[in-house]
Amino acid sequence: VQRYARELLRGLKYLHENQVIHLDIKPGNVLVDEHGNVKLADFGAARRMTMGNSITKEEDLELRGTPYFMAPEMIKQTRQGRKADIWSVGGTVLNMLTGNPPWHELKLSASLPLMFHIANADVPPAYPEMAGSPHLHSFLDACFERDESMRPSAEALLSHPFLLEEELSGES
Repeated sequence: VQRYARELLRGLKYLHENQVIHLDIKPGNVLVDEHGNVKLADFGAARRMTMGNSITKEEDLELRGTPYFMAPEMIKQTRQGRKADIWSVGGTVLNMLTGNPPWHELKLSASLPLMFHIANADVPPAYPEMAGSPHLHSFLDACFERDESMRPSAEALLSHPFLLEEELSGES
């Protein structure tokens, strides 16, 4: 999980440096080849940013992405930006750990109630009991920060202790 998350963030860092936001990061759009290399796929929802770090209401907002992995600001249609991709990385990492999307425990069968919950919840989705690493919890908490201005960038997350644990133990 750490290796795949690291590679996903490296690709995302490249996109963000080139003014592209993906807007649909989810496990189905993260491809792994026979050598374990990660490739980000499906740029159908992607946008090129023309100014600033995000697209706001004053510009051309569209509802894009997969509800389980959408950031609150995307659902509320207040902005679409780099930090929404980071929220989706958290959901993707959680999915890699559990085999289920974030918020799965709510057992919501329709998109609208799910989106309402994500837009208004004041807590992140449930973390798996098996994932007891404080570094993992810290990583997920950073990704699921509700205030998108406080959410770290892909570049900042690449130095997060959770992603460095594996490298430090020599199991890269």
